[in-house]
Amino acid sequence: MTVAQDDNFLARWSRRKTEARAKPAEAPGAAPAVAAPVVTGPAAVPAVPAGADAAPAEPAPLPPVESLTPESDFAPFMKPEVDGETRSKALKALFADPHFNTMDMMDVYVDDYSKPDPLPAGWLEKLEQLSHLGDRAGRDREEAERRAAEEAAARAGEAEEARAAAEGADPAPSAPAEPEAPALAPEGAIPPPE
Repeated sequence: MTVAQDDNFLARWSRRKTEARAKPAEAPGAAPAVAAPVVTGPAAVPAVPAGADAAPAEPAPLPPVESLTPESDFAPFMKPEVDGETRSKALKALFADPHFNTMDMMDVYVDDYSKPDPLPAGWLEKLEQLSHLGDRAGRDREEAERRAAEEAAARAGEAEEARAAAEGADPAPSAPAEPEAPALAPEGAIPPPE
């Protein structure tokens, strides 16, 4: 077996891992010291003693939170050395601006659902099915009118037959009744046994 055939991903990973452990640990910050050039004469800068570090510059005092406006600079209040309470007060002053209180109407619950009638009256007039929703009395009234019309038509037919019989003439010949077509079974239904 050659090394190229045996050198798959896991074998390479394992080999590199053991090589990394075998190397002595180098200090991450140990960079070779570079000698600083020595300047003599009038351009020479006085040397700072090694033990005395330059004191960090004192941060500028923060403006009072009450004086902040939306146009103020809020960056100093966001620095890590500012205490949380002061930062919260500054943010509260920033977001008190009405510009940040404008809803974009993209949220689901921003509409006023306490409105009693959200649909205009013109729309309600166009909705045909609305006239039948919950109107049981109206549907009963329509059914009674339909039955009364059928009964009136049947009585009118009986009256004409009686009048024709009284005159001695044959009543108007009625057309032979055509047999009704059988109702179609729903698609996929099992046919009845014959």
